Amino acid sequence: MCLLAAGAVPGTAQDAVVNNTTELLAAIADGGVTTIQLNAGTYLLSAEIDLNNETKELTGVGTAIIDGQSSGSRIFDLNNNAVLVLDNLTLQNGSTSGNADGGLARIRNGSSITIRNSIAQGHTSLDNGGAIQIAGTGSSLTVDNSTFSGNSTTDNGGAILANGAVTVVISNTTFESNTAGNGGGVWVGDDAVVTISGSTFRANQATL
Repeated sequence: MCLLAAGAVPGTAQDAVVNNTTELLAAIADGGVTTIQLNAGTYLLSAEIDLNNETKELTGVGTAIIDGQSSGSRIFDLNNNAVLVLDNLTLQNGSTSGNADGGLARIRNGSSITIRNSIAQGHTSLDNGGAIQIAGTGSSLTVDNSTFSGNSTTDNGGAILANGAVTVVISNTTFESNTAGNGGGVWVGDDAVVTISGSTFRANQATL
């Protein structure tokens, strides 16, 4: 079972410490848990994690990997002012089937994700945003000191698609070998406010 408070990294406050997929899903489903420490290991998912008007912070210790197994389900779906923080994690192999956006995450309706010190790789979408699609008034995405690599979509935004009245801030991040029909790395639509600083784009491809 997941441990509440016990086993946390010294100097940090954690509501739960998890060691496997079952414990991770239980901690996320627990409305009383906000911060979750993922100990080193691979957490295999076969269905998306839905966050609706709630806050979760996931922090990896050592090499903690969340793997969507290319199962046809994105990893995270945020709706209605949900807040998610992902820190020191490898996030890989999220995917969508049919006309669906964002292999790693879909952010909508005022929700927000912060990604820092993390790797997002191998995500695929059959629609927009190979890794992340952000849309809807007031939604936001913050990325710092991270890497997006090998993400793909046949439509727009190999790594990230931002559309609508959203805010995206990217700093000190590498985008490499992402592919899309348009916008191999990042695709920005009307009304989106995107700020990028100190970041590297290389070998991203747009095929259209």
